[in-house]
Amino acid sequence: MKSNISRLASVSLLLSISSFSHIALAAPAKKKKPKKPKVEVLETIDDPAPLTQPSTEGDEGLKRTKSGKIIRPENAEDTINADSSEAKRDPQKLELILDVIGFTPSPTFGLAAGYFLTPNQVLTFRYAQITGILSGDTASVFGGGLKSFWGNSFFTHVGLSSRSYNLDYSSYKLNDNFEVENQYVISAKPKSIGANIAIGNQWQWSHFTLGCEWVGLFIPFSTTGTEFTDPDANTDYSRVEEINSDIDELKGTRYAFLRFYIGLTF
Repeated sequence: MKSNISRLASVSLLLSISSFSHIALAAPAKKKKPKKPKVEVLETIDDPAPLTQPSTEGDEGLKRTKSGKIIRPENAEDTINADSSEAKRDPQKLELILDVIGFTPSPTFGLAAGYFLTPNQVLTFRYAQITGILSGDTASVFGGGLKSFWGNSFFTHVGLSSRSYNLDYSSYKLNDNFEVENQYVISAKPKSIGANIAIGNQWQWSHFTLGCEWVGLFIPFSTTGTEFTDPDANTDYSRVEEINSDIDELKGTRYAFLRFYIGLTF
């Protein structure tokens, strides 16, 4: 009995020693390192030189990168088409204008000259003749002003001018038999000074220009001076009232329409 107990004790001791040796000699498990994500290296271009590559109609002439993206500076200035009237005005200094026809509402013909202070500001001088003011009478116009362009061709024109009118009235004297005894002319020569205001369009092709003042106003500040010429000293006082009525009409605002003109610029 004792021998069996001794054998069991020996076996238990051997098993304990064997388990301990296995635990002591067992190598610790290695931890797996996480895989690093692959980084894709992109090719970069340092400050690519801007290119002018017009492609779309609305973006012509804009600077672009090599990839085709448009470069828009923060304070970019407005651009204009090289073939526009605004661009064609840029090198001009002088203009000479011939009035083809205009209506005030009477027909108007004249000459004008202009000096370009800037491509959009023109100092103007004009001389014109107006016919048919009142029943075939005439007027001479001399004035100056400033023509300002507000874009490609649209402009406003403001200035001062003087108008010298020559109004002639035919008259006659009857004898006792109601026959014409003497014919003569009564003349009135009033003068007006006032302001001019007009709007229009003017187009430019190299050194040739074409324009039209669509509508304009002449606003008199003053209208003075009546002179009667009666070579036979037979003044018909019945016509005085008519003359004064016509002069009063000239004191009001005068309108102008469709003043077409052509000219050259240098």
